[in-house]
Amino acid sequence: MKAVSQLQLTFLLNACWQIALVAAAGIIGDRMMARAGARYRHLVWVAALLLSAGLPSLALFLSSDSGSAFFSNSKQIEAPAVSIATVDATTPTRFALLEVPETAPAAAKPARLVALSSTSANLLGAICCVFLCYRFIRLLMAWRAARAIVRSAHIVEPAEEAQTIFRECMAKIGVKRARLLYSNSIAVPVTVGIAAPAVILPEHLLHEADRSLLTSALGHELIHVLRRDYLLNLIYELIYLPLSFHPAAMLMRRRIRQTRELGCDELVTEKLIDPETYARSLVRLASSALPSARNSAAITVGISDADILEERVMRMLKRSRLSVRRKNLLLLAAALLLAVPCAAAVPFAMGINIKSLDGSVDRREKAGESAQDSGPAGFNVVMPVLADGEQAGTVVAWLKRPGDTVQTGEALAKVDAGKGPIAIRAAFSGVVSRLVVKPGEPTPAGALIAVIEPQQDQKEAAARRAERERRLVEMEALRRAEQQAAEEGVRAERQDAEARRREEQALKERLAAAKNELRLKVKDGTVGVAFIADSDDPEIQARRRVERELIAKEQSELAKHAKIAMHQAIQIATNLYPGAVIESRLTRERNQPCYVLSILSENGLETTMTRVLISAVDGTIINAFKEEH
Repeated sequence: MKAVSQLQLTFLLNACWQIALVAAAGIIGDRMMARAGARYRHLVWVAALLLSAGLPSLALFLSSDSGSAFFSNSKQIEAPAVSIATVDATTPTRFALLEVPETAPAAAKPARLVALSSTSANLLGAICCVFLCYRFIRLLMAWRAARAIVRSAHIVEPAEEAQTIFRECMAKIGVKRARLLYSNSIAVPVTVGIAAPAVILPEHLLHEADRSLLTSALGHELIHVLRRDYLLNLIYELIYLPLSFHPAAMLMRRRIRQTRELGCDELVTEKLIDPETYARSLVRLASSALPSARNSAAITVGISDADILEERVMRMLKRSRLSVRRKNLLLLAAALLLAVPCAAAVPFAMGINIKSLDGSVDRREKAGESAQDSGPAGFNVVMPVLADGEQAGTVVAWLKRPGDTVQTGEALAKVDAGKGPIAIRAAFSGVVSRLVVKPGEPTPAGALIAVIEPQQDQKEAAARRAERERRLVEMEALRRAEQQAAEEGVRAERQDAEARRREEQALKERLAAAKNELRLKVKDGTVGVAFIADSDDPEIQARRRVERELIAKEQSELAKHAKIAMHQAIQIATNLYPGAVIESRLTRERNQPCYVLSILSENGLETTMTRVLISAVDGTIINAFKEEH
């Protein structure tokens, strides 16, 4: 709990000043690019939001032990204890007492530490958790409100003018896939959806006669679809969630939404309509917006999201022209400006130091962490610094092996430093745990060459190793048993599926043979039609029952993949081909579920039978042909 609170408060502490610094750089960059276009300003604010989330995370990584070790260039010794090795030689010898550093070098640590008591840290951590839960619930409610708008939307065959404008806008903008829906729960057009984007219009625009108004509304929403603004807006909201406590982050979020709408306005006036007409249409659409904010405003994207109508109109009417080269230079300057907070994040990062109730660091916890990270306990034997400043030596031979008992002063190995072999003797009694250096391998002074464990700990270590090996063997056996059971289950399922498939295939073949036999008998006159239709033969009845079950099973599989209901398909077909539907069934065509409808229409002189094939997935008409009688 203490570690979680420390990481959380370290993130918040660095976020307080780093987000403000990034926001200041973003404001300056936005001012620099005032004439470069809203799309470039939008990139600046998106980069500022990403940096606001990334810089405190970087400071959090630097304050952790893993981050310190990552930026450390020194090699740490694996065990904390160091023994004094004695050397048996005629020449005087110096000894290097090597101590293991507690963590990485101080340069990788935060520049400043802020001390907090455990009570204050827990209180602040609880407040932050409550606030994050509240913001997450708000975001979840906004997402559910957006889904409610989608559920309330429906497909209504629009006026021919609106449908034509929608298709023209898609062709000019370059949108390949989009749906046009209507809803009575919204007042202005919105765009919802990631994989299958939908443009939802309010029902009062269903029969709008003003072509420029429809072009402005539909074109703006299709620009959102082209830019994938719904998905990007959802990502920005998730990034903004842990930063929502900061006023500067609120400013970034607001400027991202405003520059997004300004960028869409620029693209609409470039691709579809002149600025004056679009400005008038924008004012009309904005005047119909609801006075209260929608709950889904953070999720959906629409023409009235930004609250800068006057600025949008003025920028459309007074657009400045800059070359692409100058825009790119301004964007590069803004990027360099945003690099300033990145440069200040590492050297000026701060950390949280949680103290116990008496104001001191919890030494027991620190000692436990150090013991956990230091590796196996024991005495370390290191290569000494030999005479005449020799900084390296070579182990000629080991006199003890792992598991051997060694007493104080007993020789462990012979080392050659260029002036004859010398003996390294143990300074403590114990059992040789492991030998790190191989004979003949040059070793620098101060490097670990062997580890000696106390005798009283040797039995316990051996017991722990045996218990660990036993557990590993049990876990491996359990894993193999589970894997074998899973493989047997999969094999049994495959055999059952293959048996069912063969049985169904045999039934189909017998049914086809029976049908062929009956067809031949009818053709020869051996069996009458009435007999075929109402036969009491148990075999024929069984075949018919199997056929009906197969048909019902196929219809059930098709109904699972159908996204459009039967009455919706009938409504779509009768809107294009008025008449009475005398037949409707679900079948499979072109590897997808489809509705086949037969529509009978009369005009007083002749009767026309129209057969329509409609996709049950998206409601598109695949084929239609007429038969006149």
